Amino acid sequence: MSAIEALALAHAEGVLVSLAGDFIRWQSRGELPPHVRDALRSAKPGIIALLRQYALDKTGALVGDDLLTRLAHRGFRVRRYGDQAALDDDAGQVPSRFLLYEFADRQREYGALLRTLQAPSMWKDERRH
Repeated sequence: MSAIEALALAHAEGVLVSLAGDFIRWQSRGELPPHVRDALRSAKPGIIALLRQYALDKTGALVGDDLLTRLAHRGFRVRRYGDQAALDDDAGQVPSRFLLYEFADRQREYGALLRTLQAPSMWKDERRH
């Protein structure tokens, strides 16, 4: 199981995952389900690498790789809308189709990272709660 798949599984089971030095920290309302623990353990090196590479900026947008940087230079941010990663901008512009294709290839990964990093959802009705 990949690191992204393990993070998505943890989220689906209501488990929060974070990094504490070289360790993965998890928080669960009850006992950690064994299949989640096994997935997190088996993907530990990949999870650590991802959580060291990616972060949230002050606006809640994801930062940490070349595509995110190129999008940001063009005025776009990748933010969380519900449980999904989506492109966001303030000027009503549309990125090139090549950037859209690149984003689409990484959208699942970005969504899992945004959820893991506990990015706020940008949907207006969700921000009120």
